[in-house]
Amino acid sequence: MRQIEKSIRKWLIDEDMPEADSFYSALTTEGNAFTSEEGQYWDFKDQWPFSLSDEYFAGIARLICAFGNGLGGVIVFGVHDRKRDGGHNKVLINFDKFKQALGQLLGAYPNLVLKNYASETYGDVNALLVCARQQYVSPYRFGKDIGKYKADTFWVRAGHEVSEATPSHFPILFCRADYEEFEGRSGVEGSLPPKSSCIKAVCRTDRGP
Repeated sequence: MRQIEKSIRKWLIDEDMPEADSFYSALTTEGNAFTSEEGQYWDFKDQWPFSLSDEYFAGIARLICAFGNGLGGVIVFGVHDRKRDGGHNKVLINFDKFKQALGQLLGAYPNLVLKNYASETYGDVNALLVCARQQYVSPYRFGKDIGKYKADTFWVRAGHEVSEATPSHFPILFCRADYEEFEGRSGVEGSLPPKSSCIKAVCRTDRGP
């Protein structure tokens, strides 16, 4: 496992973000810029959501679902997509309202940790740690459609992207398996339903009124 992944996995185990020196050293390069790579446990965004009901907010919520449905991850806000420097988030963050809007959308409240970092070298950023959901918590999904993002869709992190869950993701999604255990597999053994639509139908009956 690469060093950046080891660092983030430790943050997730601790359910807390590190001090500034450790944070920047894990996610930046020798050229005083944030790494251009995104991976299984980390992602970069330039802006915190301004609206808590539009499609951009839904995209962030979808990413939170994907991280929370797996082993967790961290979203770093304020990083320019091309320049890779910080300081680009101009939105005043109201974390309580953000969590409330997210909870209303998901019908659940993911364990989130927000920490702000300031650096004259790398630029200021806001890091959101998304902890893995607890064993007893159902996989996160939207309770309603927002734009192109549909309700009752299970999202997972696949490499550096978010994708809709397939049967190959079920051990991670429902059994809390580690990604490395199932890397490269095209299917899983056992009696799980063959289609994700079957899982959705079952979960819809469990949502309650």
